[in-house]
Amino acid sequence: MIKKWILRIIGSIIALALIAGVVFYVLIIFGAFGPMPSKHSLERITQQTASLVKDNEGHIIGKYFVQNRTNIDIDSLPDYIKQTLVATEDERFYNHAGVDYRSMGRVFLKTILFQKDGGGGSTITQQLAKNLFGRQSFGKLTIPVNKTKEIILAKRLEDVYEKDKIIEIYLNLVPFGENVFGIESAAQRYFNKHAQNLKIEEAAVLIGMLKANTTYNPRLNPEKSKARRNVVFGQLLRNEFIDQTEYDALLLKPLIIDYANKETIGIADYFLNQVKAEANFILKKHNRFHIGELNLETDGLVIETTLDRQLQQLAINGMEKHLKQMQKLLTKQYKSGKSKQEVLAMAKTFLQENGDPNRISNKTKYTAFNWDKIKLKEGTVLDSLIYHYTKLQAGILAIDPNTGAIKTYVGGIDFRTQPFDQIQARRQMASAFKPLLYAAGLEDGTKPCDYLSNEPVVLEDFEDWSPENYDKTNQGGRYSMAAALSKSLNLPALHLYFQVGHNKLNRLWNDFDFKGTLPNNPSAALGTAEANMVEMARLYSAFANGGNRIEAYYINRILDKEGTVIYEHEPEKPSRIMSEENATLMRQMLERTVKTGTAVSIKSRFGVRREIAGKTGTGQNYADAWFCSFTPDLVMISRVGCSSPSIHFNNGAYGSGSALALPLIGYFAQGIQKDQSLSAKYFNDFSHETDVDLTCIDYKKAGIIDQVFNLFGKDKTTLEKERKKAEVKQGIRKGVREIFGK
Repeated sequence: MIKKWILRIIGSIIALALIAGVVFYVLIIFGAFGPMPSKHSLERITQQTASLVKDNEGHIIGKYFVQNRTNIDIDSLPDYIKQTLVATEDERFYNHAGVDYRSMGRVFLKTILFQKDGGGGSTITQQLAKNLFGRQSFGKLTIPVNKTKEIILAKRLEDVYEKDKIIEIYLNLVPFGENVFGIESAAQRYFNKHAQNLKIEEAAVLIGMLKANTTYNPRLNPEKSKARRNVVFGQLLRNEFIDQTEYDALLLKPLIIDYANKETIGIADYFLNQVKAEANFILKKHNRFHIGELNLETDGLVIETTLDRQLQQLAINGMEKHLKQMQKLLTKQYKSGKSKQEVLAMAKTFLQENGDPNRISNKTKYTAFNWDKIKLKEGTVLDSLIYHYTKLQAGILAIDPNTGAIKTYVGGIDFRTQPFDQIQARRQMASAFKPLLYAAGLEDGTKPCDYLSNEPVVLEDFEDWSPENYDKTNQGGRYSMAAALSKSLNLPALHLYFQVGHNKLNRLWNDFDFKGTLPNNPSAALGTAEANMVEMARLYSAFANGGNRIEAYYINRILDKEGTVIYEHEPEKPSRIMSEENATLMRQMLERTVKTGTAVSIKSRFGVRREIAGKTGTGQNYADAWFCSFTPDLVMISRVGCSSPSIHFNNGAYGSGSALALPLIGYFAQGIQKDQSLSAKYFNDFSHETDVDLTCIDYKKAGIIDQVFNLFGKDKTTLEKERKKAEVKQGIRKGVREIFGK
């Protein structure tokens, strides 16, 4: 018989334990271990939600987030997703008030008394509390404090929300690995579809991940993921959500995923960076005048952009097709001979100036991109440098010349390994600059059938610089302005520069809002100034739209998570830079460049039949290749070149604008032409023409005027003499036109 004093001791211990438990519970409720959310605050639960970026037809092309989450409504999901969650995580979910004491008892008995795995024991509501508010460390009291908090919060959540609403919040909140939160984002990541379109076996994979989202990740561990999925099927059978026949059929299904990480391998990664900058700028202005600051990464905004996804894909396909072949040729060039020695010297110099030159032969691993796949290569530090030096970089930009809406933005060959945006890079414009010079000439009164000198000149003021035409033989006589542009001749461009004068050219340069400085010397005529591709698109847009400057933009609208429009792009009033007639004349001359000049392969090789105008550009030593082109509804710009201008092709057969940059637009335009709807949208014919005759003879031998001014052939001349000569010629020809009406 147990003595009374022992019973009194046991009773006292139990009483003290109960008192301690009550005190502990009260302390937690009153915030001794941190604040406890009230029922009122739980009614205003807010969750960080990713902002969605959409193309011009509403397709999602990217997201901005701290946590990658897109919220969904429980009513939009098929019932079997809810059933799968309940069967797997909380079988008695609809029969308890937030805490399942039977499960807690089971866990206590198995885990504490029998030292076995008793399972989780936490209800869906308790798990939701943990995910909403996290857990803190309290030393030895960490587990009891956090568990008690979750029990209290679970009860409060059940008082505030209906059961299905709790499931909705839970499914929108829980992590699925890879910084993905919520079932909608998980469905898009692992199955490339919306959650409402998940099949039951796909839903089972995702719900199965909740136990351990890395262990059961279907991409990383497909076998473990499949085994866990089958366990979930068993829970569905056990809870009579499916019958034995359905269960047997589901077990036989293979695990198939359609992995789509739109944050790292999307079709518009470079574009998304620009959209993010513009969106943040817009939100900064919005937040100044509205209560409550909107955050791009947490507030579930929808950014509707200008991008045409079909055009974007065509541009990417064309870039891959062309550069895959050209990269092989450049790599081969730098494998031997003089080119190999040059890149070796360049790499060694870099190491000497930026670290220990003894590291040259050290082994290293580096990420190597090629057009088949990305792989981790092992080699010397020198190998790594040479690999990156000799990688061809490129960009393709297409905009609407009438509005400035960006339709295509391919800023590089691979955002993961080459994140620098080539569209924003400032490089020498080469002959792609010449249309600006010729536009200045038109504005100054020169006509397409006026003749420009093709005589050589040696400029004493510039270290006896003697520019030549591209082929280095075609000089002497005179070319019509239209022919000189279509053939991209340097000498007529230089003489036109003298004729127009730097000040007038610089004024037009500034009117087009080029950010760099136009060199105040004759080399500017040959394109030594630098610009990025957006600036070039602005220039060529004026030739397409009748002489107006447009501003490129990325975003059409921004909506908040309730669907309210908080920003809408307002078209800017056109800013006239050139007369409509002169813009049309420039367009007609650039059409001729495509029909008979340096850009003829756009038609002969790529079969583009629709009306198109354009200009090639080849940088000094083939460092950069440009092709700038347009239709009435689309300006298309491409540029190709290595990161350093010192690395380039050694000949024009591979490195010229027509060989290296034009094919990017060639494949792009070819794809547009093949698609009837795209062609009708972007490849319409030019409508406006001028009365100016462009059918004059291209070339004339040196006449009396030229012979008088070129008696001394290549004798050195000062810049001032050359300017005066141009002024006299211009005056004589102007007088002839006035007398004879020509």
